[in-house]
Amino acid sequence: EDNLYSCSSDSQVKIKELIKEHKLNRFIVASCTPRTHESLFQETCEEIGLNKYLFEMVNIRDQCSWVHMTEFEAATAKAKDLIEMAVAKSRLLKPLKEELLEITPTALIIGGGISGLTAALNLANQGFQTYVVEKEKFLGGNLNYLNKLYPIHEDASILLEKTIELVQKNENIQVFLESEAKNIKGYIGNYNISVANSNGMHDLTIGTIIVATGGQEFKPKGLFQYNNKNKNVITQLELEQKLKNGAKTWLENINRVTTILCVNARQKEGKGLTYCSNTCCGNAIKNISFLRELKPELEIIVLYRDLQMAKKKYEEYYRNRRKDAMFLRYDLDSIPEVTKKSSNPEKYEIKVFDTNLQESIEFDTDVVVLSTPMVPADNLVELAKQLKVPLDKNGFFLEAHVKLRPLDFATEGIFLCGCAQWPKNIQDSIAQANGAAGRASRFLSAKQITTSGIVAESNPEMCIGCGKCVEVCPYNAIELIESSQDYEEVSLVVKKSFIHPALCKGCGT
Repeated sequence: EDNLYSCSSDSQVKIKELIKEHKLNRFIVASCTPRTHESLFQETCEEIGLNKYLFEMVNIRDQCSWVHMTEFEAATAKAKDLIEMAVAKSRLLKPLKEELLEITPTALIIGGGISGLTAALNLANQGFQTYVVEKEKFLGGNLNYLNKLYPIHEDASILLEKTIELVQKNENIQVFLESEAKNIKGYIGNYNISVANSNGMHDLTIGTIIVATGGQEFKPKGLFQYNNKNKNVITQLELEQKLKNGAKTWLENINRVTTILCVNARQKEGKGLTYCSNTCCGNAIKNISFLRELKPELEIIVLYRDLQMAKKKYEEYYRNRRKDAMFLRYDLDSIPEVTKKSSNPEKYEIKVFDTNLQESIEFDTDVVVLSTPMVPADNLVELAKQLKVPLDKNGFFLEAHVKLRPLDFATEGIFLCGCAQWPKNIQDSIAQANGAAGRASRFLSAKQITTSGIVAESNPEMCIGCGKCVEVCPYNAIELIESSQDYEEVSLVVKKSFIHPALCKGCGT
């Protein structure tokens, strides 16, 4: 049967008619990639009564016509071979059964920052019991330290207080402060978790988990005179605190402020952090704006490599405020030098080679503000091991696929949002939190999950408990469990591999 588009609705009707008319017990489609269309054809087969695992799909587009587009005859011959192989394989296919597993309609949010609280509110408002585990004494995370939000210039405390109030009033949310999630075991729909705090251990049964552990500002100790003794060499977040608490008194004897961007960020491998935090430039421009409002006569100098204003509205935000400061550009080969000239009052001398003017510039300043990147929260390695999810090379949690599954882990039933994944601003953190909650609610509202019919099985008689399968399984679907085994007159406890059907993807690894 030839079709121009086998995935069209008309073709699906035709497929059902063919299966019914010829009483087919196997069905093959040779077209594009099964990644996007296999499920469609499997559903069509099931609707007419043919087991979905008796369907086979041949990818003659991506793996044949596209890669051999200039070799017509060879591509056609290869396509025929692929189809013949699929026919041979389909003869050996067997109908498989899928299992239904119950899902506990509860969610655990690890992290009580703005991302975690937003995700908790989203799920709780849908009627799901939600638990928030926060390691600090208070909720809100980094939002507690911010003065204003950009580009709207709203007080950060307004958003913080409003969000916390909504959480505290919601009967479906239970918050654990100064707590940690421990002993995480199980699989999607049935996670058994212990929450540890000063009151002891609290055992929970959880359906899905959202990781919202957030991030933290990098403290550049030893760089550009930043240390405990120099009170006027500060980070952007420390400047936010001064602005939040009223900086007029602090600014009385200050005439010049210098901001250095990309401190220990976008460095060469081995010289510092290689990535761009994507938020530092915006925060710096925002704080410059408020410094100018507090003291209009203040001189402000910005030393930058590149200004990373990621969105159109942020670019406009910068353009409207670049008159508030003098911008001097440097590069990695000419890092600014900061020397302390005096302690009372604090004065610093800065030497920098301006790459635009192509000349060295020296000047004095009263305050040095360092824009540093955001780094992952502390102690994530142990949490990642318990959740059986990966971290990237920078220490942030790694999503399943940056485009196709940006909110999911490869381990089903666990999602992520906010700065746990990568540095981002408040608006993006909130948007991603709502997305993660939406992904989690898809499973919670279903109440049941269907396991794949294609799952691995372990033969306990052959298994010696070596654990090699546990090490290589990319979906963390295998674990070693203890069982008793009789040997003549004695019974010994041995370890055997057990495969969770809810986690196994049948990948063959």
